[in-house]
Amino acid sequence: MRVLFITQDGKQLPTARVRGYAFAEIVKKSGMEAELLSYRDHLKASRHGVQLCEMGWGEKILLNLRALPKLFSAKVDLFYIQKINYHILAPVMISKFRRIPYLIDFDDFEYLEEDQDAWQNRVIRYVLRRAAGVVASSHALADWCSMHNSNTFLIPTGVDAAMFSPKMEICHRSQTLVWLGVVIDRLIFDTILDIVGMFEQIATRDQTVNLCLVLKGRYLSEIKTQVHQSPAAERIQVHENVAHQDVPELLSRATIGFLTYHMNNRWVISKSPTKLFEYMAAGLVPICTRGTEADHVIRHGINGFLIESLKEGQKIVEFLLRNPSRMTEISRSARDTILQGYCWENLGVGLQRVIRSVMDP
Repeated sequence: MRVLFITQDGKQLPTARVRGYAFAEIVKKSGMEAELLSYRDHLKASRHGVQLCEMGWGEKILLNLRALPKLFSAKVDLFYIQKINYHILAPVMISKFRRIPYLIDFDDFEYLEEDQDAWQNRVIRYVLRRAAGVVASSHALADWCSMHNSNTFLIPTGVDAAMFSPKMEICHRSQTLVWLGVVIDRLIFDTILDIVGMFEQIATRDQTVNLCLVLKGRYLSEIKTQVHQSPAAERIQVHENVAHQDVPELLSRATIGFLTYHMNNRWVISKSPTKLFEYMAAGLVPICTRGTEADHVIRHGINGFLIESLKEGQKIVEFLLRNPSRMTEISRSARDTILQGYCWENLGVGLQRVIRSVMDP
């Protein structure tokens, strides 16, 4: 069995790094052959991720033309296409011409609900319906994709549990809260400011606690300005554009990780919580917005906490700071949850089953 993974993004971004490069390695370990074609890394696309809105159609067409000979000559039995975007054109064409089935990996809700008949939506529906199967990264996405393709499977993003592992028991770490992620819009910007505001309240009562913001994306200068003006600025660290391989070291020194959103919409609800898995693997106590994919991972009060407001999150943090033994119990339970169900080794078994099921239905 030979599989070609196809991604629009480069290895720098978690979409391709996990659901492209890592999945390809997982498949190899199961005994299959796997290769990967990244439009960013191998075809030299000028943009990827949220920057794609700045890429012109001329370049998009040129990149697909570059991909055609590689796809035409590839000795594979299956295309595994990560995301539905401009890069879908060449693989779908070659799939039809060479009669090679394809799987779609769907990890974000990028459907325009306000305009059902938009051309982008028609493309998404067409690609999903023609696919041999769909691999969704969250329960919400799996439910939605199954309306367009009954052969839909759930494979969470998961985490490399060896890379993100506790270096020490949580009771020996400094009391540090973490927010880790990419700032792509004003909603996430507002979320970070809310976290800073919550921390200011906690910091007035506890002189030992710190806040660590590990950020990429937009509005970073504005965030740093807001942090500089905070009365708790001396205890807030801002780390910009940290390389992925350096993130585990930062998390290994922290105790509580936040995955919260300023509001819940279809995009938020559908997100596979990569950062949550990284927090838990590193032994942090996760605090997450209720009503998201975290609901399917977190058992409230056992391996983390689900909240409806940061005011509720503040109370939980203050409780944990007063009860370090409870924090240690939840930290261990969080790590165990990853090892039992969300580490890449376990997800690889499911991915292997999916690939074999579509090739030998």
